[in-house]
Amino acid sequence: MADIEIRNSQYVPIQYQLAGLRPRITAYLVDLMFQIGFVVVFFLLGFPKVGFFLVSFYAFAFEWSLSGQTPGKKLIGIRVIKPYDETPTWEDYFIRWIFRLVEVLLASGSVAIIGIAS
Repeated sequence: MADIEIRNSQYVPIQYQLAGLRPRITAYLVDLMFQIGFVVVFFLLGFPKVGFFLVSFYAFAFEWSLSGQTPGKKLIGIRVIKPYDETPTWEDYFIRWIFRLVEVLLASGSVAIIGIAS
């Protein structure tokens, strides 16, 4: 994995290790298992629409409430950060969520994989 150095507002360098393709895909698969579990549980309880609603907002809700981590990211030990050591806001997570929907629906995730691998 590559390292990146960010200087905070006091110009103190902070180094982060960028997550590679393998940890990101592993975290995604763990999250996918959680999402499938939500759908199955709510389907068995007779509320399939609730399950699909929760899955629709899964990434946005967890990243916002867990400081940039979904359960899969937390398990793998990665999180979303912003340049210059700023804490991402709910708007940042919302924009990520919108672009993730567009990218996955239109390109099946290939744009993200190419961007991460390069």
